[in-house]
Amino acid sequence: MATASVDQGFATTITFGSSFLGSILSVSGIGASREGLDTTHMGATNGWATMLASDIKKMKPLKVSVHFDTSKYCKTRLGAAAETITITFPVPAGGTTAGTIACSGFLSDFEVDDPHDDVMTADAEITFTGEPTFVAAT
Repeated sequence: MATASVDQGFATTITFGSSFLGSILSVSGIGASREGLDTTHMGATNGWATMLASDIKKMKPLKVSVHFDTSKYCKTRLGAAAETITITFPVPAGGTTAGTIACSGFLSDFEVDDPHDDVMTADAEITFTGEPTFVAAT
């Protein structure tokens, strides 16, 4: 039985066409989806729903947690046009190149956490538009 390649996410980076809002702590939500269209009718066998796979696919929103940098203004980023965003994963153990995902996207949500006795952080959400480019690690 083949063993799956497993690696840690430390050193994952996100590159924007412009600047971002702080040092990245974590990245989640990387993925894509497509809807199922309900085609169920009154004569469906034994009452089971039937579905048709939509032709429309979309990237899921990317969630990013950062150390909040107060010198970078989130209002400006919220009003900015979509730009190319590239996520670069660490080079896998024994590998030579990192895997990447690139897609056009924009900042769609931003929330700062300013605790009494800890570092300021922020959670941001990136909404993607269009077809992504996936490059496998080697």
